[in-house]
Amino acid sequence: MEVINQNLHVLYETTTLSVGNVFERVYLINKATQHLTCIGEIYGDPTWGLISDKEDWAIVGGQTLILWQAPNFIVQMEDEELVGSVRARQISPNELEILVDPFSDKSSVWLLNVDSLLIRQLITRDKLKGPWSDEIEW
Repeated sequence: MEVINQNLHVLYETTTLSVGNVFERVYLINKATQHLTCIGEIYGDPTWGLISDKEDWAIVGGQTLILWQAPNFIVQMEDEELVGSVRARQISPNELEILVDPFSDKSSVWLLNVDSLLIRQLITRDKLKGPWSDEIEW
């Protein structure tokens, strides 16, 4: 069993779970037991994480996405449309919006359904408000 160390970078946490990384390796952490479960690796380190309101799924993104669903389903998504994702927010029990590359003309917002793993583009760069930065309004 792996243990939490000083290199752990917490990306998101709830009262009972955290998702974080030690460099490129991504972990789901049970805060009560301090048990770490490695759920995968993201090249270049992940940039964001999200845990659902019901804590039945968690997702981490960056160059790729890693999705964990309770109890033990893990999938790494390598869709070229989602490369360079920087933030996400949950919008329903099984859906989230993902902001991709706000520093370029490819900037966009995508909808991901965690049950079906289907993605759909919601917003293109010309519809986003604000300059090319991670403070973009979406």
